[in-house]
Amino acid sequence: MDETGLYWCLQADNSLATHQLEGRKINKERITLVIYANSDSNKKISLMIIGEHLNPRCFKGINRDMLGARYHTNAKAWMTQNVFRLWLLDFDHRMQGRQVLLLLDNCPGHIPLEKFAEMNMVLRNTHVFYLPPNMTLAIQPCDVGIIRTFKAYYKKRFNNLLLDGYENNIDNPEKISILDAFCLPIPTWVEDVSPATITNCFRHCKIRTSDIIHKQQGEVRPPTALI
Repeated sequence: MDETGLYWCLQADNSLATHQLEGRKINKERITLVIYANSDSNKKISLMIIGEHLNPRCFKGINRDMLGARYHTNAKAWMTQNVFRLWLLDFDHRMQGRQVLLLLDNCPGHIPLEKFAEMNMVLRNTHVFYLPPNMTLAIQPCDVGIIRTFKAYYKKRFNNLLLDGYENNIDNPEKISILDAFCLPIPTWVEDVSPATITNCFRHCKIRTSDIIHKQQGEVRPPTALI
């Protein structure tokens, strides 16, 4: 599991314009996405989104349980230890009947193992393992390609949304709501980020059991490019 910030209204900073364009203020509205998947890529669990506002106007009359992602809030839309506690307990409940190893980085919002008992966190199905500091770019699958791929597909969907708005003569199509910020990332994660991408990222980090066995047996396997 890993978190990433997403500027969900940020437009492209380049174009094919043939003349000088006026400058514009960059939209820096931000949410935090929590992404997690297993090494076999057959279990992409739904995203968690952390926003700034508890009851946005666009959520009026909307059943949040039907949005397809968990939603938490705090003043800066960051991962906090309180949000992490709620997420981890929910994750452990989802893993009922299984025993899973959860890989995490040392983000300040992640509760240290020694504080689990103090915060009354009893995990029955999950074993938490914190990766060494300053190593996430080398051994964290989300950081070596999964998040980058996700953001590339999100930008594609967002740009297509803008183009459709301009073609349909919609005023300011770039002004989307936080509800649209649900409607774009969820299909991006479910439909666009392929299982092959996730599997290749785990293989690149050398933490898949099958890769370790092949290495110990001296078998030479062809290199697999990250997608």
